Amino acid sequence: MTVILPVVLFVYNRPEHTRETLEALLKNPEAERTDLWVFSDGPKTPEQESKVTEVRRLIELFKGFHHVELVKREKNFGLFNNIQKGLDRLFQEHEALIVLEDDLRPTPNFLAYMNGALAHYKDDQRVGSVCAYHYPADDPLPDGQDVFLFRRFTCWGWGSWRDRWQSIDWALPSKKEFLKNKKLLTTLSQASNDLPEILLDRIEGRNASWSIVVGLDHVKKNQYCVHPTVSKVQNIGFDGSGTHSGTLTKHAARQENNSQREFNWEAQVDSPWCRSAKKYFKNSLWRKAKNWLSVGRWF
Repeated sequence: MTVILPVVLFVYNRPEHTRETLEALLKNPEAERTDLWVFSDGPKTPEQESKVTEVRRLIELFKGFHHVELVKREKNFGLFNNIQKGLDRLFQEHEALIVLEDDLRPTPNFLAYMNGALAHYKDDQRVGSVCAYHYPADDPLPDGQDVFLFRRFTCWGWGSWRDRWQSIDWALPSKKEFLKNKKLLTTLSQASNDLPEILLDRIEGRNASWSIVVGLDHVKKNQYCVHPTVSKVQNIGFDGSGTHSGTLTKHAARQENNSQREFNWEAQVDSPWCRSAKKYFKNSLWRKAKNWLSVGRWF
């Protein structure tokens, strides 16, 4: 019988999104046997206090999980520090964890997929993480495959193991170091065409992404992420309410097969699904020309 792993939820100041995430998670049959840890970040400004308090009251009143543990941050940690410190703490006690944020709506088979994949791949050192989201694909794709291995790390519903998490190198290279390292730049670009640009923005402070650091670590270690061929989560945060998200609909995922409970865990590396995902993130010629003009690299 598959072990039921704890779910770790990171929340801030969006009570309605948090409610939708929790209600969707409760539709998973495994929820009643699942321990839920919630890390609630503190308000960044006095104006945020009421929304943060509302989220915390919602968590405290929510029923249906095996056990709920709420950690209230007294100060604003920011998403990066809240996630890093929260998972550092819990990975001391647990071999594997499932992670969600407050703007993600999981399918009714999200927990079956995540628990099963984390059990199946735990000893496969090629795999750095299991991801629950799959990008919209326009091309016709073959049936009969439930997962595939892809270089790109996706933080919209994911899970990993203690040994992988504790070995992450959180140090970022300088811009000069990164642009001189043609092998790493090429490998990162091959993983997904837009990743070098995202990493450069992170290095220069134009974004605060923690996931690009995990993705860089995966690439340096030649590790893959397990992705589903049918998404097990939908991002509901692109409505202008999030700290780091605007309004966007291009990431709406295909989810029509969310009642499936048994999965074929055989995964291909260079599958049609992988090629479709790479195509989804392929930079336009305009973006490549812009990058060449700004940093002297064509990606």
